[in-house]
Amino acid sequence: MRRVARLLAQRGALSRRQADVAIQEGRVRANGAPVALGGRAAANATLTLDGRAVAAAPPEPLVWLAYKRRGEAVAAAGGVDASARAEG
Repeated sequence: MRRVARLLAQRGALSRRQADVAIQEGRVRANGAPVALGGRAAANATLTLDGRAVAAAPPEPLVWLAYKRRGEAVAAAGGVDASARAEG
């Protein structure tokens, strides 16, 4: 059992804070029943927001791969100068 606000955030419908506000306003239902703030539901529960079903499939994780040669410094734009980092 997970908090409904967290489930809505994981499904990409709302942020946790936005979900808390929607729950307080009575706009969220789990398996057809209104949800109270801090309410819990199973991960596979049917959630509706403003009468519309919220998709149960979580988004695919985003993976970033980076390649750099050994000894090569990497710095973000506007960050510390790469040459200063390599010397320090």
